[in-house]
Amino acid sequence: MANSYAHHLRRHAPAALGHDETLIVHRTGDDHRAHSWPDEFRRFGHLRLSVGLEHPDDLIADLDQALAAAAGPR
Repeated sequence: MANSYAHHLRRHAPAALGHDETLIVHRTGDDHRAHSWPDEFRRFGHLRLSVGLEHPDDLIADLDQALAAAAGPR
C-alpha cells in the first residue's frame, strides 16, 4: 500500500531528499539498511517524507487524496 500511496501523490516528488519542495521516498525491505528496521518496516517498507515550503493546506490535501486513492473504495 505504501508504494500505491506514493504513486497517487500529486504535489510530492519521488526524488532525493534535500530540496525546498516536499519529497517522498518509498523504502522497501531490500534496502541495505533494512537489517536494523522493525519487522513491520522490513515486511511492508515505509515512506520517508521530507516536508518542503509548500502551503500546509496543499500538502495535507495531497496526502489525504493519495491515502483515499490508495485505500480504494469503501
